[in-house]
Amino acid sequence: MAEGAAVAHATAIELGTTQRVVVEGVAILLCNVDGTLYAIQDVCTHDGAPLDQGELDGRRITCPRHGAVFDVITGAVLALPAVLPVRTFALEVKGGEVYIDSFDRSDGFDGELNPTKPVAAATASGSNDWNEGLDAYDETIADSFPASDPPPGPLAI
Repeated sequence: MAEGAAVAHATAIELGTTQRVVVEGVAILLCNVDGTLYAIQDVCTHDGAPLDQGELDGRRITCPRHGAVFDVITGAVLALPAVLPVRTFALEVKGGEVYIDSFDRSDGFDGELNPTKPVAAATASGSNDWNEGLDAYDETIADSFPASDPPPGPLAI
């Protein structure tokens, strides 16, 4: 890899901290987990909030806005309200400098959080459609509440 310009000095990202960089117009969050750097898109998939102001705890980053939690190594969602993973990026540290691989935009990635756009590896199943499976999920939820049942009332305390 190590092509293009370095985006950060590896030593500037202390253990357990993050650093926001912009590469090809895309905000990326570099995360130092136990001395290894990882790169994720600096955006919460729940509502588009930047993650760089969130708390990094081990490999977990918490969105400061609504508390969604992501794994910075895999991009997986670990806690609601987010349901879609964050995008991860390959990086390399060479000569103390951090390089991020240029983006393959053939999968529809435009640097923006756009859940209606096909994006490779957007779901755990490897689907290219952010919305795949959501209709079936909605139907399953709807089926669990028969139309004949009245909506639940207030809880007695």
